[in-house]
Amino acid sequence: MLQEPVAGPVQPPHFPLMWADRPELNFLLAAADLRALIQATGFRCVVWDDVTAEASGGRAPASGPSIQALAIGERLARSSSSTAAGTTAPASNA
Repeated sequence: MLQEPVAGPVQPPHFPLMWADRPELNFLLAAADLRALIQATGFRCVVWDDVTAEASGGRAPASGPSIQALAIGERLARSSSSTAAGTTAPASNA
């Protein structure tokens, strides 16, 4: 199983995100490009689910007052707002 964020139809995403603090560190592929890359390496895709609707309703978990937790909370919130805005989308392959 693979679960990976992909670039959504609207760009750019809202930074910072879990994987990139700023645009020049963001290397997300579109879902179709990621799927093609996976299949080109010899893997077979059995199921490809677009779980954007489920993921965009997520909330950042409650956390203690540590700097790391605050940074993660902001990144999770930005990830949720990026998915809701269509700038990122989750891809899931089971």
